[in-house]
Amino acid sequence: DAEGAHVKTYYVSQTGSVPVTGPWTRDNIDQSAGLLIALPTPLCGVLIVGEELIVYCSANTYKERPKPCVIHNKIIWKTVDGFRFLLGDDEGRLHLVAVSHENQRVTDLRVELLGETSIASTISYLGNSLVFVGSSCSDSQLIKIDLDAQGSRIQVLKKFVNLGPIHDLCLVDPEKHGQSQVVTCSGGSKYGSLRIVSKGINEKASLELEGIAGLWSLKSSVDEASDTFLVVSFIGETRIFSMNRVDELEETEIKGFLSEVRTLFCHDAVHNQLVQVFDSCYLCLFHYPFLWNIN
Repeated sequence: DAEGAHVKTYYVSQTGSVPVTGPWTRDNIDQSAGLLIALPTPLCGVLIVGEELIVYCSANTYKERPKPCVIHNKIIWKTVDGFRFLLGDDEGRLHLVAVSHENQRVTDLRVELLGETSIASTISYLGNSLVFVGSSCSDSQLIKIDLDAQGSRIQVLKKFVNLGPIHDLCLVDPEKHGQSQVVTCSGGSKYGSLRIVSKGINEKASLELEGIAGLWSLKSSVDEASDTFLVVSFIGETRIFSMNRVDELEETEIKGFLSEVRTLFCHDAVHNQLVQVFDSCYLCLFHYPFLWNIN
């Protein structure tokens, strides 16, 4: 009201429609306060978060602590375990608020600046000191909190690219090859950036194999829409791989396919036949379960 900011408690009746005045009130608190966080039993008090102060308030206890830095406007918070809370502000700073208690009374209120993250739109505590910081104006992050670290207590484990919000974009063809790229004006606040979006080839999986001399893909049937086998030729052998049901690459066999030789070429043929050429000048045509060798 005109006299300042106040905190009041009310009873919510299950039968009546009008709230009943509660057991305690607190007048003239920080006028910048914009967030109340309820604490569970046995404390049953509230944290009052303002720009410069964090206050714990209950019927018989009042404790306040200054923040390491001023928090303006938007505040995103997430509970860690009921008595510890993560607060993210609109500058990307992440704070830890810890409430210590004994015999149903608060004994200490601690506020620590952990470090900087992306500007949080949501915070999710995953356990084991892992936190996901989701951002609508920059890249989201998976971070780990180390309270024993010197300086910043935040380690960024992974970033998740976010192009939004896109304020403007244009098409450019810097090499004049007819392959246009999209340049976006992305992000917000201090995380605004130019992003280049183009088509390309990204690695989905890798398998370390030394001495590869050739590589071919084969279908299990001419009617199949996609390839089934990956044939890898080495100096003295040929190995065959395929994807299993959980999309993992595993070694397999094709009946009639010679694996103890170096394959120079292989390909699908008509009538569900496969062609294998190897260095003894043989052309091998096979159709399950038959096999022909042609010199």
